[in-house]
Amino acid sequence: MGNRLPRRILSPQTVACEPGLLAAGAAWLMTAKTLTFGVNFLLPILLVRRLSVSEFGLYKQAFLIVNTAIGMLPLGFATSAFYFWPRQAERRDGLVFNILLFYSFVTGVAGLILVWRPTLLAAIFHDPELVKYGAAIGAVVLLWGASSFLETVAIANGETRLASGFIVAIQISKALFLIGAVLWSPTVGALVGAALIHGVIQMSVAVAYLGSRFGRFWTRLDISLLRVQLAYALPHGFAAWLYWVHVELHQYFVAHRFNAAVFAIYAVGCFQLPFLAILCESVGSIAIPRVSRLHKEGRFQEIVTLTADLARKLALILFPTYAFLLVTRRELITVLFTKQYLASAPILALNLTLIPLAIVLTAGDPVIRAHNEARFFLTKVRLALTGLTLAGLWFATNRFGLLGPIAVVVVVTFLERVALALKVGSLLELGRRDLVLFKDLPKLGLASAAAGLVALMAREFFAGWGAMVVLLGCALVFSVAYVALLLVSGVPTRGEREAVLRFFVRPRDADAPRVKAA
Repeated sequence: MGNRLPRRILSPQTVACEPGLLAAGAAWLMTAKTLTFGVNFLLPILLVRRLSVSEFGLYKQAFLIVNTAIGMLPLGFATSAFYFWPRQAERRDGLVFNILLFYSFVTGVAGLILVWRPTLLAAIFHDPELVKYGAAIGAVVLLWGASSFLETVAIANGETRLASGFIVAIQISKALFLIGAVLWSPTVGALVGAALIHGVIQMSVAVAYLGSRFGRFWTRLDISLLRVQLAYALPHGFAAWLYWVHVELHQYFVAHRFNAAVFAIYAVGCFQLPFLAILCESVGSIAIPRVSRLHKEGRFQEIVTLTADLARKLALILFPTYAFLLVTRRELITVLFTKQYLASAPILALNLTLIPLAIVLTAGDPVIRAHNEARFFLTKVRLALTGLTLAGLWFATNRFGLLGPIAVVVVVTFLERVALALKVGSLLELGRRDLVLFKDLPKLGLASAAAGLVALMAREFFAGWGAMVVLLGCALVFSVAYVALLLVSGVPTRGEREAVLRFFVRPRDADAPRVKAA
């Protein structure tokens, strides 16, 4: 004890008083998440070039189990630190020990079940090949899951920069171990073994961090605080379960109905572009506090204007992204995942429909959050749609094959977004007079569709020159057509045109030699 460094625990008051700390912290976290999205996007692109289609499908199934356990079982228990950190400052040792204990318990139970009965994997998935890796997968669930709270506790402790470092380091470490394993031996066994080694390192870092910040925290079991933390976490955990049913469960239906090679085709068709998630998350992180402030100040018309502007700016990017990817989906799959996965193209076409639907959620969620009486609205909608989702997935998977499950996801998501849009309209009391604020949305949709048709013709012109050439050529043609159509339709405001002009002109002006006046 004598020479131990003092604990570094930052109070909320310290955080609030440091100028620019909140903005700087958000920037660090966004940078870390951007790098994380990039790593997670590139990893499967590298793996498909070393694994057979069947092996890649088994890899996706193994880590589907791991990621589901990590995402669902802890019920978001660690986020209770954000609430209790400033309110229970003297009990923080017990707070972090409760988090470690809870995460270790729930993921440990799941891991031990897989160790004890690995044949459960044969009941979940169509192919029994994963059974021989059941014990190792169970250990990965425990090690990854029990330490998955690390960055959350660091953020609660005011160490945003360190938390960002944890986020990036964990993803890079995982990627390096998995890539090294597949280069050494392109098998699922090697990948699971690499994940196990990474898990040991991640768990060691988590325990070392807690020990360096909270001393003998393991002696501070606080049962009364544990009960309160559970009461706080359970509603959030229930909402997370509902979210999982709507966005992840379809993969289990496919994995149970079809073999690993077919599942690999489906998984590729359901891949997500990282920049879209980054865009929507970034916009949401800015809009949520701003809308909440306007609501508190009673500036309701400004919320309407802000929501319309948010939808317009998102549509400016997401509409053309959807149109372009829909036209070039086969070339995109070939460039990213090789020709072996071209059968994923119809699945990807349906999956891409979720891109424009993201506009409603990103623009509407801040409004829902700002109205306390509507805070459980999305949870209620998802609960109401759960029965339809389960029945639809069961029926569609058996009747329509691979296109069925993703079609159900799109339909259910569409219904949810319609309900959300109607609720937002009701909360904001939107009327006909407000429709003018959304006048650019149909223009953006038509411009994107027209540019997509031009790119489709260009695709025929570039055909035979290779997938990469077709993709780049269509991107150039689409961009020129889209910008031209925007200008013709008068979508850009005068301020936006001047901003673009300044962006391109100012650097040249700055470099020009100055002439002294006579």
